[in-house]
Amino acid sequence: MDYDILLQIFRYFCRFVPAEVLRKMAVTPDYAAMPGASEVAQEAASHDASVVISDIDAYIFSANPDFVSDKTRNSQTTVLFVEYGESAFKMSDTSYTIDLAVTIAAPYSKNNRDNIGEVLTFNKMLNNAISVIKDMEAYNEADSNCGKFSVTASIHPVEPKSFYDRVGITIFTKYTCNVLKRAGSFNVSFNKSFEV
Repeated sequence: MDYDILLQIFRYFCRFVPAEVLRKMAVTPDYAAMPGASEVAQEAASHDASVVISDIDAYIFSANPDFVSDKTRNSQTTVLFVEYGESAFKMSDTSYTIDLAVTIAAPYSKNNRDNIGEVLTFNKMLNNAISVIKDMEAYNEADSNCGKFSVTASIHPVEPKSFYDRVGITIFTKYTCNVLKRAGSFNVSFNKSFEV
């Protein structure tokens, strides 16, 4: 049985990304793509556009630093970067929880490094982050059969030097869904760092 937990999370964050950006993500030719890739790409590009953040030009869903670096450096406007981290199975209540770091960041312009420009850019990224958190709360209330995001999400500013000369916000949260049937527990670590 496939649980598709990462696909659930990937699909959720597609709702913030313009459809044309999502369509450009699938660059592997059909003959070389993994099974199911075209279906996931089509589904991603056909999502409800009611909460799209219009200036996102790159959606990165990865824990691979080289992939993140390449995609972020090629972005001209705003990046939505979702990194998945440590996860845990808790079989006593049949739940699986995965840590997420969700970053929304825009270039820190070398041509306009005055304080007003910086505050305006940062404020825009903060507003975007708050919109995402509010949508997570609405998702929790509407989708009782799917996973849920932690209501104790915390937000932190991105340091431009550590994230390819971009300024923005990182939301730290957890996603939990019910998947297992037996008692017991164990942990699995995918990625121990959320550095951006």
